[in-house]
Amino acid sequence: MDRLLTKTLKEAISSQHKSNAKKQHEQWFERLLSNNGFVKKTLEDVSMTTTDVRENVLLSDQNLFFIPEPLGSQNTPDFLVGDENGNLFYVELKSSKEEKITWNGGFPKDNYIYLFSSGKKDAQTIFMGSDSWDTADRARLLEHAAVLKAITNKFNETLSGNQSFYVRNMFADKTKYYSREGREEYEQSVIKYIESFAPDPEILISFDWPHIVRPLVVLCRKFKISLLAPIITGTVVKIPKEDCLEEQEVA
Repeated sequence: MDRLLTKTLKEAISSQHKSNAKKQHEQWFERLLSNNGFVKKTLEDVSMTTTDVRENVLLSDQNLFFIPEPLGSQNTPDFLVGDENGNLFYVELKSSKEEKITWNGGFPKDNYIYLFSSGKKDAQTIFMGSDSWDTADRARLLEHAAVLKAITNKFNETLSGNQSFYVRNMFADKTKYYSREGREEYEQSVIKYIESFAPDPEILISFDWPHIVRPLVVLCRKFKISLLAPIITGTVVKIPKEDCLEEQEVA
């Protein structure tokens, strides 16, 4: 059975184009999340901070929620989504009359999920940030942007008045994201990423229960991220698998 975020995104890519004029695309996706059981919350509601978002925290002690614009309307992501197990996903929406994306101020981030709507194709698609820009090109573009910023800062220091010059990164992208070769494979990469956060049935967990039993969730990723929440006092967790924690005692 599909996880709820997978189900939501599958519904999204089977839908027609949604313009983001007056934030129509974002409002539409917000309704889609709500219809699939996600509850709208704020960072404060889930005991998170903007620093947590910037540092790409991947786990919350709450589940089935979404937070629109957790870093404000001018910053990515558009949505922070918590799934059934409190795993966190960063979702950015893009919409264009054509098939190309203009990245205003930002750039694709590897572990972000992008939902792109094309007016020309009257359709939508999803892809991981890691499946967009060439890695070497991205590094060069960001280095160039940093050089321009440094030059601008030095120039502004020479000014004697109250004015200054402002540089904002804008990256033109010629990729046709809907009709490009491999689109369906890129969509499947998103699904695989989401589903990879499901608990691995091969992981064996044994508990030395304390006097008062409380719920424990241990999520062990095959890409070597081990997550533990919430904490149980005095519980020993043993996971006999090479790419996971061999033993962890929670004091």
